[in-house]
Amino acid sequence: MQNNPSIYTKTVQTHKADVWAVATNNSSGVDTQGFSHAIVVVNTGTATATGTLDVTVEESLTSGGTYTAITGAVMAQVTTANDDTLFVGSIRLDPVMQFIRVVGTVDTDTVEFSSSVVLMDPARSADQADQTFAFGV
Repeated sequence: MQNNPSIYTKTVQTHKADVWAVATNNSSGVDTQGFSHAIVVVNTGTATATGTLDVTVEESLTSGGTYTAITGAVMAQVTTANDDTLFVGSIRLDPVMQFIRVVGTVDTDTVEFSSSVVLMDPARSADQADQTFAFGV
């Protein structure tokens, strides 16, 4: 039998690659039903002048509902000192509500970034991480 990742993963673009202005930029809700883990990928480009980017992940019972922060699902702040970097974090979805979204808050000046979520099936997931979330490079 061939190993086909599309059978047990789903990738969702949450922020398109762009120069994002100063604002809180919420992605649409990502339906996590049927998946046990989410990999959040944030690709940053240039943070201009004094621009900063703070990324968090939030959860909700419904796609259009009230979202609240997932404890610990926070990326290190992006500045000109650490821009042009790929950040990756993982979330075990068992205790998380059905919908998650990525929030990119740009402050002071523009920042280039994109984000995506890769959902993974528990039976075929090699990563059985606990509920902690860590963005790494």
